[in-house]
Amino acid sequence: MLKKIDHWVRANKLCINYSKSIIMLMNNHKNINFSVSIDHHPISEQRSLKYFGVILDDKLNWKPQIEKLVT
Repeated sequence: MLKKIDHWVRANKLCINYSKSIIMLMNNHKNINFSVSIDHHPISEQRSLKYFGVILDDKLNWKPQIEKLVT
């Protein structure tokens, strides 16, 4: 899938900023080993991220957002 995205980006003369790119797998499985790289550029993987001011986690759980609001 990522190779298709990379191909589309290059075909449209765009570029990916690998230092700012993040991937987050949303699933219920705990033991998935997933490493991502495109042309030897690693993309970091995170369990949660902030998107438009809302904290999302890989389980689509509201707990990280609620904890941030409480503090």
